[in-house]
Formats: sequence, structure tokens, C-alpha cells
Amino acid sequence: MTSPGIVSFNAPAAAAKRTTSAGAAPEAPDALRETAARLAARFGCAEVALTQRQVRSAHAHRWTAHLYDAAAGELHSAPWYEVQVVDRVSGGDAFAAALLHARLAG
Repeated sequence: MTSPGIVSFNAPAAAAKRTTSAGAAPEAPDALRETAARLAARFGCAEVALTQRQVRSAHAHRWTAHLYDAAAGELHSAPWYEVQVVDRVSGGDAFAAALLHARLAG
């Protein structure tokens, strides 16, 4: 049975124990979908959130996120955003909190 939970990784290839070309930034959509499907199966989650970051310099990054729907086998992707980084501490926590809030709010 699939749990209603969400598993979120910012290093999807490592989490899925993949040895293919996955993990290179940015991963191709097919590689992301495959990684997310493996994570969903491994952890029994209905949805898997993945993030990708491209570091351009110490303070300039590109960032995007993806949400995989295990039941439909679909990967939904946000556009890439250019961000100016002040402090990376807890960025993943903030992303997870916002995603959970949005999913619970419907």
C-alpha cells in the first residue's frame, strides 16, 4: 500500500543508489522520472519531491524542483529560477515546509 507521505531528496541519484549518468547537473527529465519512481517504490510514497541546484558562483545559483506522482507515473517540473544566495542553511527545510503546506492545503 502506498503511503500518502512525500519523500524529498536533493541528491536523488545517490538516494536511489544509481550508478548511471544520473546525478549530473542538471539531470535529464527521463533520469529524474526513473530516480523518482525508484524512490517511490523503495519508500512506498505516493509522491516524491526532487530539487536541482546549479551553482554559478558563491552567491548566484539556479534552482528548480520536481514532483513525481507515483500513481500516474508523471513528473511535474517547475521552471528554473535564478537566485541570489545569502545563506544556504535550511533552504531544503524551507522547500519541504512549503511543499507540505501546499499539498495539505489542496
